[in-house]
This record gives sequence, C-alpha cells and structure tokens, in this order.
Amino acid sequence: MTTPGFRPTHVVPQQGMPAWEAPDPARPTVPLDPLLPVRLVERRGDWGHVLCSNGWSAWVDGRYLVAVPQDPPLSAGPLTHR
Repeated sequence: MTTPGFRPTHVVPQQGMPAWEAPDPARPTVPLDPLLPVRLVERRGDWGHVLCSNGWSAWVDGRYLVAVPQDPPLSAGPLTHR
C-alpha cells in the first residue's frame, strides 16, 4: 500500500542498505530493499531519516542514498513566442 501523495527524493542503492530504528548504531532494524524509493525527511550528520511509500520510516547512512531527479517546474500556460 502506497501513502497518497508520496513523492520519493531518493532510492536505496542497488545492494540495499542497513537501517536503524534511531540514529544509533546499537538499534538496527530490517534492512531496506535494493532500489526502494524513499523520501529523505531529516538529516543528522551522516544519518538520514527516510520515509517509505508504505509509511514505514527508518534511519540510514544518508551518504549512500541515490538522489532522484526532480520534475521540472510546471508552467503557468503554453509557451509563447516573443
């Protein structure tokens, strides 16, 4: 199930990545799947707090997240020749 309005900012690297319940290496949780789309919602140094499309969140090593290109801005109307 995908959260309505979810827009990823990053994807998990091809090899997947470990995840933690908190920005604390002593609190590991389930690793994230390869190429999983996530939204980076917070940074604390190298830690990144990510939100998954199903609403689950975790802390990861934010240095390894792969940025997703953003959509170009919408225009207010059709292009005109001046």
